[in-house]
Amino acid sequence: MTNSPWLCKAGQQLREQLDDSYPDRDRTSDGWIGDARHSHLKSDHNPDKGAKSVVRAIDLDRDLCGKSKPDLMPYLADQIRLCAKSGDLRIKYIIFDGRIASSRGAGLGENILEAIATSLIFISALRARVISMARSLIYP
Repeated sequence: MTNSPWLCKAGQQLREQLDDSYPDRDRTSDGWIGDARHSHLKSDHNPDKGAKSVVRAIDLDRDLCGKSKPDLMPYLADQIRLCAKSGDLRIKYIIFDGRIASSRGAGLGENILEAIATSLIFISALRARVISMARSLIYP
């Protein structure tokens, strides 16, 4: 019997917090399950068959306001980065605006990824901590 893929609880909670805080946000670039391009790669968007098909990555559209201005995603990305830096073990890494920040690193790297994640933020949860987000990351 094969388990259906499901988004980790941390990803579900973050998406719900964004939906509650920004009900008019654009969801065009939202996604969590890998497509055919991801299937042959090691990607947190692919279901982990060894863990009941959990998916530990979520993409969220950059446009939180339902229009292009103001652009609040840089602030949100920094808040998530700070949460990871402070020791929150749920966050593995984030990619935003061509930069990556690991839960083990100090900050968003300087343009180490070109032309990646400019219209969205990518957040990956750590494997060992697939738990519900108990603390709010959103400060509307």
